[in-house]
Amino acid sequence: MSKSATPVEDKAEIDRLRKANGDLERMLDARTRELTESHEQQSATAEILRTISRSPTDAAPVFETMVRSAVALCGSLFANVFRFDGELLHYVASHNTGPSYVELLRSKYPMPPDRSQVSGRVILSRSIVRLEDASADPDYDQRFPLAMGWLRMLGVPMLRDGKPLGVIVVGWAKSGQVPKVQEELLKTFADQAVIAIENVRLFDELQDKSR
Repeated sequence: MSKSATPVEDKAEIDRLRKANGDLERMLDARTRELTESHEQQSATAEILRTISRSPTDAAPVFETMVRSAVALCGSLFANVFRFDGELLHYVASHNTGPSYVELLRSKYPMPPDRSQVSGRVILSRSIVRLEDASADPDYDQRFPLAMGWLRMLGVPMLRDGKPLGVIVVGWAKSGQVPKVQEELLKTFADQAVIAIENVRLFDELQDKSR
């Protein structure tokens, strides 16, 4: 004759099952979020590639699509794109920025790359720049975070054969580290931006030769 479980043992088994179910639900939720994010990122990169194919003579629509997607997918406060001509950085596109902030950008750019801006730091280093708290950085131009209230920033270079062609910059209201998945997404966007820039360059060269 088997021994019946005591009330204490029954409660322990119920608690164990509840914990197991809770763990499973959290795992499913996390996986669902991953799949959703993956699908959204694939859709965004596909849209940028479609824009590139539709605009072989003008990179501006590509940059506009890029900054919109960056804000949506990274949950950032804003996104900016800058071009680099070898000497000066030029402001070319932004999303989720008001007129007063755009005016501030236009008053700063074009500019030679320096440490007062994340875009300048990216060009100087030719690498990704992470700024966890702009307000705590003495070299950073504090007019910009004060204008829109951001702290954390990420800048990703557009590189062709190691040569910087431009920068994508995003900013968040809260300080802290940038998730790796968002960094990788912006690297993908930067690679696509290089394709758009190269397409325009090749088209211009063909036009010059045909004249």
